[in-house]
Amino acid sequence: MKKFIRTALSSAILCSLIACSNSETNSENTSMLREQHPTKAVMKKDSKDDKDKLPIVKVAALEEYQPYIFLNNNQFMGLEADILHKIGENKGFQVEFVLLPLENAYTELGKKRVDIVAMGAAQDEVNGSVAVPSESYMHSGDCLAQMTNMSPPDWKNAQIGIINGENMNGELSQHLKIEESQFMLHANHSVALNALAQGKTNVLFGDCVALRFHANNGELKDKAFNITEYTNLDLPESATNMVFIISKDEPKLVQTINEGLAELKQSGELDKILQKWATYPK
Repeated sequence: MKKFIRTALSSAILCSLIACSNSETNSENTSMLREQHPTKAVMKKDSKDDKDKLPIVKVAALEEYQPYIFLNNNQFMGLEADILHKIGENKGFQVEFVLLPLENAYTELGKKRVDIVAMGAAQDEVNGSVAVPSESYMHSGDCLAQMTNMSPPDWKNAQIGIINGENMNGELSQHLKIEESQFMLHANHSVALNALAQGKTNVLFGDCVALRFHANNGELKDKAFNITEYTNLDLPESATNMVFIISKDEPKLVQTINEGLAELKQSGELDKILQKWATYPK
């Protein structure tokens, strides 16, 4: 389950309970969307002046949650960035990303300083008091990662890696009957996979798409990881449906995003984006 929309306090409590590694740090135009449903006819690709006149949708984004959203050379990239840019191109609005820590996302959404939250969130994370989920653009469950040469884990004695923010320790403790002291909290999926490759942990749990992205890119791509979806937690569908979080006060924007997603699915553009960011052999 993706637990990236949570309070800073819960992270501090989590870190105090389990072993954390100290070294692991790795507006006016928008209102137009609320009043007028944008259409493809609004977008004129050959005119910068016309593009500058398009309504702006402000999107809260994390600095680092690859491959969903991340900052690279002062530009936001990732599958959620690509999806939103493509919907904006088709439906007639500009996307403006706002760098925010995840604990501030709902506050800014409630204050109408941002319109959408793009932080790799699952449907069941959406706080209905201020937001509604978009239609799902992808499924991503929780995965278990091991080195291919490792035997099945001895859960009673295993050192288990988990990712800061995904808050899986409670579910895993209950399901596997393991102690909190067996968890090692990692800053991100890349750091966690490195720890697994170095033998610091025996197994690793995390978001499937994020784990596979890091396992197939950069210095980790030559490592022999075995990453499989862990279905024993019996998660509801809402915990694996990946969505955008949209202000509940903007029903026209919700409609626009959902229509845009449907068009990307029908045209095959969504498949191309997912192939680029979220489809890997291991």
